[in-house]
Amino acid sequence: MSLWPWPLPGEVTPEQIEIVSNLAKPGDVIVESNAHCWQWVAVSYVFTGSTWVHASLVTEPGRMVTMEGKIIDLPLSEYVRWRSTRLAVVRPPYVSSGQMRSAIQYASSQKGLVYDPLFENVNGSCTGIVGEALTRVGVPVEQERILGHRIFPARAFFHIPGARIIYNTENQPKPSGKKHAVSAQ
Repeated sequence: MSLWPWPLPGEVTPEQIEIVSNLAKPGDVIVESNAHCWQWVAVSYVFTGSTWVHASLVTEPGRMVTMEGKIIDLPLSEYVRWRSTRLAVVRPPYVSSGQMRSAIQYASSQKGLVYDPLFENVNGSCTGIVGEALTRVGVPVEQERILGHRIFPARAFFHIPGARIIYNTENQPKPSGKKHAVSAQ
């Protein structure tokens, strides 16, 4: 839930989403932070030491499986609607296209599962469904126990052995002028 309705510096632009859509391949992980949801950023920082809070798994060009109240398939353009303030594309080191397809198939099979605010079901969160999908096919993703629950912190996707960061909005030139401003509607 966004508690700050006005634009913030660094909000993801439609142009950046187009770049992400062109670069991201099925099986890639998109990791997000969003200063509009500062409360999640703060909780993540306290418990994991990172301000990265969200993850999704690219299923096909321009689409992802992620959590938005429930596990759902969405276009990558949702990051503009969510007014994300940082995105990164991480490419896991799949050993075969079959391994990558199995990860997508597992995550997609969980569609409709509702968000678990108590983190009792590892699949009941955005990072959980992505981390579990990768782990089940043999891609090791760091897990932590926080308050007695097994979680996959969003920062863990950057530390998958052999993974490559394909794109990170933090490393891109900042847009200039008002042509890139995101509407506050």
